[in-house]
Amino acid sequence: RLTAALIAGRAVPATMRAGTATAAAAAVKPMPVATEPTPAPVPVTDAPVYATRAEVAALSEQIRQLAEVQAAMITQLSEAVALLTARTSGTDGR
Repeated sequence: RLTAALIAGRAVPATMRAGTATAAAAAVKPMPVATEPTPAPVPVTDAPVYATRAEVAALSEQIRQLAEVQAAMITQLSEAVALLTARTSGTDGR
């Protein structure tokens, strides 16, 4: 704006005079950078912690369910790859 005003032959406004722009820029405070909160440290104990039979059974059931889901996903992926292969090679019957 200052350059355009000078080229046009206009007087420079008081807010644009030398020194005020740098003072205004210096008055702007930098914003602090956001950081992730540090997790609280886990207390360290010397005694081992054991799972109960119910906790082990629950984890075992979750693992079994995850294995079933994984097997179903692999089957679906295999079928999708077979369909895409057939489609690209022209043997899908269409």
